[in-house]
Amino acid sequence: MSVQYFTRRVWRARLKIVVNFCFLIGITVCVPAWASFIGGNVSTVTIKTVDSNGAPIPWVTIGASWTPYPPLNEEEKYWPRLKPEDLKRLLFRNPEAWEYWNSYNRPVMYLKFSGMTNQNGELQNRIDYIGEAGRGSQWPAELTVTYGAYRHGVLPITGQVKLHQKSRGIEITLVMAPEPNHDQQMPDYLKTYYEIKHELTDWRRNEGISLKNYERLENFRQRLIEAAKTAFVKGDSQSAARIMYWVAYMPEVTLSNGKPNGFAQTTESLRNYEAIKKAAEYDPNNPHIQAQSMLYEGWWWNHENDAKRISYEDVKRHRRAWLDRAVALDKVAGTRLWAKFHQEIANTYGFFDMHADEIVKLEWLKSYDPSWRIDIDDRIKRIKRRVGKS
Repeated sequence: MSVQYFTRRVWRARLKIVVNFCFLIGITVCVPAWASFIGGNVSTVTIKTVDSNGAPIPWVTIGASWTPYPPLNEEEKYWPRLKPEDLKRLLFRNPEAWEYWNSYNRPVMYLKFSGMTNQNGELQNRIDYIGEAGRGSQWPAELTVTYGAYRHGVLPITGQVKLHQKSRGIEITLVMAPEPNHDQQMPDYLKTYYEIKHELTDWRRNEGISLKNYERLENFRQRLIEAAKTAFVKGDSQSAARIMYWVAYMPEVTLSNGKPNGFAQTTESLRNYEAIKKAAEYDPNNPHIQAQSMLYEGWWWNHENDAKRISYEDVKRHRRAWLDRAVALDKVAGTRLWAKFHQEIANTYGFFDMHADEIVKLEWLKSYDPSWRIDIDDRIKRIKRRVGKS
């Protein structure tokens, strides 16, 4: 055996040792870092909704707000977020609005939608604080999560948990009481409604752009329409309106030449406009549905007349009539209407240069939805500067 051959073998052996050592170091260092990146910033909370006997209450809508304590830095002190007391006030002020919202459509800004409990009254809420606050952020020493829960037929309730970055296996049980004088037996049309609503909380599945998912969502739509008709025929106009309302805000897969080409959520379209009008027709005494119908009505009027040469006076007459109806509805049901409707009233005041009324409405909106306070203060300052120059 030559000296050169022996030397090559020695160096190969040494190189192999170095490579294996580096591989082990890489596994030791990189895998935990990667695990932290993809899941280490996520804490999971299991939410259970039960009655006083411990029996599960299914299909409860859950909303949440997160409050770091103490604030991580000076800037975080001014982040627009809902405090726990704000969430509780919003929930108890208008619990019925809780059932109308989803990840894309919510009563107030910065209210986080966690989903719905399943038929066993359970929901797992994965909290990715870094994902929400930004990759440059760090977990606070303590994160307070406030949950609000409501379903038609039971009284609203809130509860809190405190998390740290390494918190795992956290549970919270919300014991809910029945609404007085409310029949706790659930008819089939409401079971259909809640089962489909729960299915639609899985936004990842909803956004699948395929013919199979298109057919799935269209099937849900038709089943909801039939459930609403059944409820109305049986004299339950309130449930009929709630079910039909949801049809107008369903996700859908869009088609081009018969093939799926995209995904849309809460699409402004003729069939959705007709759905919200039908919901308002089913229950003309539901102020939230009436308000949402009016918002849709304004969009549809603009859409219909976009290609027409209508005069500015026609636009003013239409918006004036809309404003009069909106103000009348606001006087009757102000706090039962979502922030977006109040914002549109303020916008319409601005359209007519009614700036004093616009500012009054914005100030009221700031107290209604505290998470808008920074944006509203900036807007009021701009209005005052503009008015002062005119």
